Amino acid sequence: MGYSCSDGCSGHEAGYEWAEENDIDDPDDCEGNSDSFIEGCQAYAEEKQAESHAHADED
Repeated sequence: MGYSCSDGCSGHEAGYEWAEENDIDDPDDCEGNSDSFIEGCQAYAEEKQAESHAHADED
């Protein structure tokens, strides 16, 4: 899972960190002015969804 960086990794990392700080768990909630920022946000959200599904499967 994950994305490769579009234009260097700074935007990707910023999007990932922003999503983490804002507890984003839906990739559709990711918006921004750069593809790399959005991809970073989506990567975090998809990881959160995967974790959520893994925990649900354990129950």
